[in-house]
Amino acid sequence: RDVIKQFVDDRVVADAHRTFDGTADIRTLEINDVLVVDGTIDATDTLEPLPVGQAELIRESRKTNVRDRIAILAFGAMVTPAIAAGEALDATVVNMRFVKPIDLAMIEKIANSHGLIVTVEEHVIMGGAGSACAEALVALGDAIPMVPIVHLGLPDRFTDHGDHQILLSLEGLDAKGIEASIRGKIVSPIALKAAS
Repeated sequence: RDVIKQFVDDRVVADAHRTFDGTADIRTLEINDVLVVDGTIDATDTLEPLPVGQAELIRESRKTNVRDRIAILAFGAMVTPAIAAGEALDATVVNMRFVKPIDLAMIEKIANSHGLIVTVEEHVIMGGAGSACAEALVALGDAIPMVPIVHLGLPDRFTDHGDHQILLSLEGLDAKGIEASIRGKIVSPIALKAAS
């Protein structure tokens, strides 16, 4: 059902992009990721256009201490594994949908309510969607506290060819890899106290 919802979102985003006066960068699922569960998708349905540049809050962390809250900002095909990782970590998950224009209001909201931001994309990290999020944090300046940001994505090298899911797993971009990468970045106050 999440995949069907993503397919519908992608159709709405594509329709909104046709009416947007400017340039935009949209990250969506690949058509091979579309599955039909309990029904069919009618490609002729009329859908309401999605406002260009608007992200979607999918899951909110239940943690109350801001420093303990993690936000995963996921782009395109990384939304589904980010949701699974977010559930395992009790992290907030945002489907960013657009790289340009980026949702500054959502990034500001996340920065003001989380102690760690993680971006996840199926793209080379340098110059990618995570970089756009980092630029947005800098642009927000004093409107937000300083929040650490971690980028997860493809390495800046040629990757092998093969099964898509296996390749993502090898690069740590499946649900387990995303969760493990984030857990590796979390430093507990107890560990800091023991180290000093």
